[in-house]
Amino acid sequence: MNKSGHGLFLYLLVILAWAPLPVGSNRSWASWLLIALILSLAAVWLAQLARGRVAFPPALKAAWFPLLMLCLAQLWVFFQLQPTAWQTRDVWATSRNLYEGVAFTLLFAVTVALVDSKSRLRAVCYVLVISGAFQAAYGGFMTLSGFEYAFFYKKEAYVGLATGTFYARPHLAGYLVLCLAVGVGLLLADMERHPAHNWREFQRRVVNTLLGPKLRMRLLLAVMVIGLVLTRSRMGNAAFFTGLVSMGFLALLLQRRMTRNALILFASLLLVDLLILGNWFGFEQVVERIEQTSVATETRDDVSADTLLMWQDNLLSGTGAGSFYSQFPRYRSTSTGVGKWMHAHNDYVEIGAELGVIGSVPLVLFLASCAWAAIVVQWHGKSRIQKAMGFSGSLAIVWLLMSSSVDFNMHIPATAVTFLSIMGLLWASLNLLGVSESQAGN
Repeated sequence: MNKSGHGLFLYLLVILAWAPLPVGSNRSWASWLLIALILSLAAVWLAQLARGRVAFPPALKAAWFPLLMLCLAQLWVFFQLQPTAWQTRDVWATSRNLYEGVAFTLLFAVTVALVDSKSRLRAVCYVLVISGAFQAAYGGFMTLSGFEYAFFYKKEAYVGLATGTFYARPHLAGYLVLCLAVGVGLLLADMERHPAHNWREFQRRVVNTLLGPKLRMRLLLAVMVIGLVLTRSRMGNAAFFTGLVSMGFLALLLQRRMTRNALILFASLLLVDLLILGNWFGFEQVVERIEQTSVATETRDDVSADTLLMWQDNLLSGTGAGSFYSQFPRYRSTSTGVGKWMHAHNDYVEIGAELGVIGSVPLVLFLASCAWAAIVVQWHGKSRIQKAMGFSGSLAIVWLLMSSSVDFNMHIPATAVTFLSIMGLLWASLNLLGVSESQAGN
């Protein structure tokens, strides 16, 4: 196994921890800083590769298809910038999206390359979980204390709702669901596979659970669930608990040896966190928001319908990556109100309108390949952490498929980076399938 780039791996962890802090990196300066950090990481790694200091990682060979799909999508954005009949209608926005897309593609590649052991796999997971717990605790404290600040500025929007250091509650909710997916996977990885043989072993396991890392992880998950509930995000809460049930059932089928402890974990997440913690911190308000949602009270459906017309006029080529804001006014109807719409609140139609069929197909194939990797890792994984990573990846994909229909979380740089890093962990796990349980140590 090629143990390489310890310093670069630490740099990767710093980037993942930093990304959500400055408003989810969803400000121009923060976005460009994140791009610069990722490009510098990739540049150093590529320089070491060119000088022969590190060998070409076999994990990248295994992940050639998803990496190719991401590259094809960026190649199409580059083509949109050229003076052709299909040239973008917003050169500045498309140029920025190209830089961002290239950086995120490189982050996926570097994650696959650097996570070459199960210890590194765990390290990335722990960084994401701790980051998510911090966001949840920070957002919860600001909401419950009334001292509401985001990233060094006083909140003017979403007052009384948890946003962490993000601007809006759906953005924090989306980030928390991804971190929760990783956290549940880690807890599954630490579950005992076999029942205790005697009373003494049972007592030892109870003590280890109460005093060991399992309890700490369970507490971090509880903090994130509380933060998720305090966002009052309808889709964030629905996606997490729906994904937990559906992907838990899938894991039961794929892993074939789902233990009683794992089933108890899923039950506790649904019953304890949802009914006890959720109700204590106002889960009924989330349910009330869902019940009050209707076509008459929502304008997102109208925006999606208008964006669909925008896509139909540019079916193959799209209007240019990032051009929604400048092009949507030409298509908007009176039913969408008078406000400005930065995004369509539906990634499916927005990405389709901007990239067209040509640019959207590679992204669909990328996601499909990651879903395939999640299934393979859970079915053939040799260690608990690999199977658990397959579960985390599948839960993250379910969240993406659900949230993309009503929001634009993948346009938030920190969320996109976190999702792609989880997909990178999936493909890194797929490459580690040949490592035995005894070598892995868990």
